Amino acid sequence: MIVLGLKAELSKNELFDYVHLLDLPVTVKITDYGFMVSGKEEEVLKIVKELRKLDPHNIFSRERGFPIGDPRRCREHRFGSQLFSREKTSSIEDSVSHIFGPREGFHQVESEYKLLVHVSDALRNQGKVYLKKEEGMLMNLKKYLKVLKF
Repeated sequence: MIVLGLKAELSKNELFDYVHLLDLPVTVKITDYGFMVSGKEEEVLKIVKELRKLDPHNIFSRERGFPIGDPRRCREHRFGSQLFSREKTSSIEDSVSHIFGPREGFHQVESEYKLLVHVSDALRNQGKVYLKKEEGMLMNLKKYLKVLKF
């Protein structure tokens, strides 16, 4: 799965088109946060490498547990293709996620996505990191007891 950070310089549609121009035998599907790529491992890794060259601080990849269209994950297989017909109005299509709720794992991906802006900033501004040593719990307890005059 290719995930774009919030500060990405390219859109998922531009990257999607770029992947197709690589002319590799893979399946690609646009998602909320980027797109999924399914195919032989060598070809998928080549795509990830090529995409990261375009925007190295904002293009991320993650493993996905199921292939594209897997009946265990695909709502079309689980709830019937009539709900996902192209002939339906947008109001019906928009309400499908409200009827059945978010997909399993959506909240995990959403929370990871929110962190990517910090990862992007760290990759862009690499340098030494210094940690401030925090006082331990015991020290805080001693200060607390001193305040209470024990």
